[in-house]
Amino acid sequence: MINNIEAGKRMDELRCSPSIAKLFWVTCSYENSEFDEFIRDLDYTAFNSIVPDLLTEDSYYELDESEIKFELWDAGKKGFIAEIHLPECDSFVYDDDGSPMMWSVHNGVCNVRYIYAESTDELLTEIEKISDKIFQEFIENDKTKKRKLEQK
Repeated sequence: MINNIEAGKRMDELRCSPSIAKLFWVTCSYENSEFDEFIRDLDYTAFNSIVPDLLTEDSYYELDESEIKFELWDAGKKGFIAEIHLPECDSFVYDDDGSPMMWSVHNGVCNVRYIYAESTDELLTEIEKISDKIFQEFIENDKTKKRKLEQK
């Protein structure tokens, strides 16, 4: 099991500077009004990204948050649900081999992703995967934009 110091170091190493905006431990959140509000505010696409195929879209919108939490419990989903914010990155500067050396991070403009994980170790690993994927998308977008500017 990873300790908090190691987890902090791993989070600091992520180039996209992700943050955990909301974190719920389902096991301890059954009577949590903030978790109720979180569930109520999710649309089906976001909920399905957390726990794919647990509910159909129709059943999701027919149930209230207490019933949805019961469905999570009944399916054995008692781990962690996190809302992750990944700030936009652009204005990349590349070294001679094309790897990014510097870039701008815009904390006020974030990509939001949701993660379900059974443990804190798994949660951190999923954050790392999502952060790397989103960062690569930023690089691809930046390179595409620069190619288009060069063609003009």
